[in-house]
Amino acid sequence: MGALGPRQVEPDAWQGWVGQAAELIRRRPLAWLAWTAAVVLLHFVSQQATWGVLRTLGTLALAPLSLLLFIRLALVADYSKPARGGLVLPGNRDCLIALAMAAILSALHGTALLALQPAVVGFEQLVEQAGYWSPRLDTGEPAAPPLSHAFMGPMYIFGALLGLAGGVLLVMLLALGQWFLLPMLVLHSAPVHPAAVVSSQAYTINPVPMMGLAGVLLVAVALVPFSLGWAGVLVAPAAGALMYVSYRDVFLGVEANRPASVVEERGGQETAAPGST
Repeated sequence: MGALGPRQVEPDAWQGWVGQAAELIRRRPLAWLAWTAAVVLLHFVSQQATWGVLRTLGTLALAPLSLLLFIRLALVADYSKPARGGLVLPGNRDCLIALAMAAILSALHGTALLALQPAVVGFEQLVEQAGYWSPRLDTGEPAAPPLSHAFMGPMYIFGALLGLAGGVLLVMLLALGQWFLLPMLVLHSAPVHPAAVVSSQAYTINPVPMMGLAGVLLVAVALVPFSLGWAGVLVAPAAGALMYVSYRDVFLGVEANRPASVVEERGGQETAAPGST
């Protein structure tokens, strides 16, 4: 189905988007879990690099790449297709888009570090109050930072860093009026400049739903430090599904998910369950 262009939706449409996105995830819980685990594994591999700059670039590139992956997975779940790599994995064009966005995030990296400093301090205070870490050893010497701890370090790095990178990217897209840009590029291979123009036009006719999305995003990002980082792992899957259903409503005129169907693979053909569409 081709894109129709932005249309005006109801002010409370964002609530329906959240419900529709959650339904798509519930349809294929194992697929969403498996691809989320794959993203975390890639993040783990990137964090093994000894050069700090490479570790940072790996995280910043993986954030948009995972969004593209989960937008595709939402489409697969909506049409009851098997979640094979060929249907879900981003293509060469998607990888170039992810690298371009990683470059933009890298340019903002210094500013982001300053902005995240209070979060780091808050994390140290949180784990100290919980009894997981003390600024002083029993000998009275200063203790190593909590991020170097064998237990808390991996939790924070694999959860919060990936989640915060994704959160910063989503905030940037929302602030620049480009929430619908990635679904348009992934699902319709649209040229970047025209897609960016019509994406911003969707904001002007749907200010209330976009403000609702912004509120949902702020709550999701705020949950990251309170969960010691692991809520960050859920940012990309949830955001990818939410991007898909909101784009589908505003640009394709489709408000609800397609009826769920059971897809069986027989001889390389997909057969929907009787009575499904």
